[in-house]
Amino acid sequence: MTHWIENIADELMKRDVEEHVIASGTSISGSIHIGNSCDIFIANAIGKKLREKGKKAKTIWIADDHDPLRKVPYPLPEDYDKYLGMPYSTIPCPDGCCANFVEHFEKPLLNVIDDYGIEMEAKSGFEMYKSGVYNDYIRTAFENVERIKEIFNEYRREPLADDWLPYNPICDECGRVNTTYAYDFDGDTVKYRCECGHEGEMDIKTGNGKLTWRVEWAARWKIFGTTCEPFGKDHAASGGSYDVSSVISEEIFDYPAPYPVPYEWITLDGEAMSKSHGVFFAPEELMEEASAAIAAELRKQLPAGSVLLFLCGKGNNGGDGFVCARLLAEKYTCMVCLVSGEPVTEISKLNYDRLPETVRILPVSRLRAALKKVDLVVDAVYGIGFHLPLSAEMKKIFRLVNSSSVQVYSVDINSGCESDTGRYDTDAIRSEITYALGYRKPFHAFRKHHQMFKEIVELPLSIPQPDHGQCMEMDEERFFAGFPKKNENAFKGSYGKTLLVGGSYGMAGALGFNILGARTVGASYIQAVLPQEIYPILAGRFLQPVYYPFGDHNWKDVLPPLAEKARACAFGSGAVHMTHKHEVLDLILQNASCPVILDAEALNLLKNNYYFLKFVRVPVILTPHIGEFSNLIGKPAEMIQDNPISMAKDFAEENHVYLVLKGPHTIVVSPSGDLYINESGNPALAQAGSGDLLTGIMAGILTMTRDVYRAVCMAVWLHGYLADLGIQENSVQNFNLEQYPELMNKLFKKHGF
Repeated sequence: MTHWIENIADELMKRDVEEHVIASGTSISGSIHIGNSCDIFIANAIGKKLREKGKKAKTIWIADDHDPLRKVPYPLPEDYDKYLGMPYSTIPCPDGCCANFVEHFEKPLLNVIDDYGIEMEAKSGFEMYKSGVYNDYIRTAFENVERIKEIFNEYRREPLADDWLPYNPICDECGRVNTTYAYDFDGDTVKYRCECGHEGEMDIKTGNGKLTWRVEWAARWKIFGTTCEPFGKDHAASGGSYDVSSVISEEIFDYPAPYPVPYEWITLDGEAMSKSHGVFFAPEELMEEASAAIAAELRKQLPAGSVLLFLCGKGNNGGDGFVCARLLAEKYTCMVCLVSGEPVTEISKLNYDRLPETVRILPVSRLRAALKKVDLVVDAVYGIGFHLPLSAEMKKIFRLVNSSSVQVYSVDINSGCESDTGRYDTDAIRSEITYALGYRKPFHAFRKHHQMFKEIVELPLSIPQPDHGQCMEMDEERFFAGFPKKNENAFKGSYGKTLLVGGSYGMAGALGFNILGARTVGASYIQAVLPQEIYPILAGRFLQPVYYPFGDHNWKDVLPPLAEKARACAFGSGAVHMTHKHEVLDLILQNASCPVILDAEALNLLKNNYYFLKFVRVPVILTPHIGEFSNLIGKPAEMIQDNPISMAKDFAEENHVYLVLKGPHTIVVSPSGDLYINESGNPALAQAGSGDLLTGIMAGILTMTRDVYRAVCMAVWLHGYLADLGIQENSVQNFNLEQYPELMNKLFKKHGF
């Protein structure tokens, strides 16, 4: 399953343009909140994805600051209704702190946009009209007014008046723009009348007016060369703004409509965010909300009067630390150490200035002494935006913290670790507890890999969180939601045949674990293809499979018909000494009409020869551990351990395969970049046969479900989860993998299978 941002980028890549321009826009009618910032976040994500794919792309944001005020926004006083109908750009600042109404509400967004990694060019509708950018488009609209009226009337119940013009002058008398009606023009001069009773003329070159919205939208697509634009679902309704503007763009301005990305409104408790009613969160409130949640947790953990030391960076994670210190300062002794200098982002500066005098600010030179006196260190140095390397100075500071005996709690991400890649510095701050803000990131799922924290505490936030990517989640409920039950009229072939190919002299047990794994998940028709010399061993141990022994005389004949009819196939477990193993691999890939799992020896056969996998017509799943993956791609194991996610993704996408990179946290990556990080399992699985068992489980589940990526994730999760259940009554040291069918049987009974 490809992420929707990637799908949009792929569609845009098909367009023959030198540079993509992804536009967003916001009406400056009050506080710019998370709800009406969606355009910005989505446009930014699309632009970044296009650049990742090597395409030139930029993101623009247009402030619709020449629009009329239609409602008095919260929390302005009611007497602001005297400005209703006037352009935002002409309304005074409510607090007298800015040049006008627009700057007052626009400034908080522009001050923090860099802090959220948004790359965009800001434009002003007011300035575009005043500088004459729209003049030629206004003239074109006037010249084609009859066709524009026809387009509008196709979507209206009542036709527009014969003298209607797609333009609204600003009334010279009352200053309003939404109460005027333009009815005639002569060159650049427009005649109009206003509901206030005034009649007048204006020159379009003054910029004291604006095109009707749907004409204006079409005009600015051509002005900026817009190729894609996100917008709220209201504009996407049939016969709505996008439909009308698209026709105008193509017929009047001779420009193709941009690729549309409509989105659902963000709601709070079922109510749409609204500036006029005060139902919204501004971006800066994210920090206040998150920090309040952390402070509440710290109050649970520590008695009043405790001494807390906040290690704060100069970005927004440091801002979280400042807010926490402020919220706790009344009942706790709080100190702040600016480990990387004074704050640089607008939000963190604001919250640094809000610290009460009771909060002591310590220089880094006092850190060693302070660590001996405090009860807790709160790590708020780096957040999700951090990327390696860690500077020598910070490594020195972090080593000092790690070598102290004081407990450490980290905010969201342990400083010195990357949020989304699995990479970390060995000197990164280690903590007892790490608070995951809003949702778990890949870093949190990698706990067994990096061992940077002992406990993860997820803090749900009431603020809507951004889509956090392509990570599949799996647990007992999700597993059984995707696992098919047998129907009343089922027979042995109802769910297809599971084909297991492997084993060789001295390694019959590997294929035996394949069979055991398939039996664990209830595969009802197992076919085992194996060298004839090990047939007696397995046939005497497992009675259910149908066996197909082969030797030099028949190996070419046995596999093709079986591969053609199987629902899932696995090859490689224990095939080290199998004769004709190269040819067997070729036969399987040439004849299979189902997903093929390649494990163990099959992976060795692909060394320096895996390029052809991208041409195989069926889904291929590779299941290497770190050493096997290193051998396969010819890269050091240390490099893979340092960059597991990126290297797994790159390989899977380049070679069109599903990659299962086995380890303490097994990673599953699809050819389209979908990611699953497994958190089930324990050291009991660190024994011979464990990987072969997984291969059998995977083959069995693939036989019964058609979603390859989901089936692979289900298998990986179940393989670890059954071990977690098993050690509840058995030791880790001497755990017997042959218990798997019995453990699974209890789960099946529990869920009514």
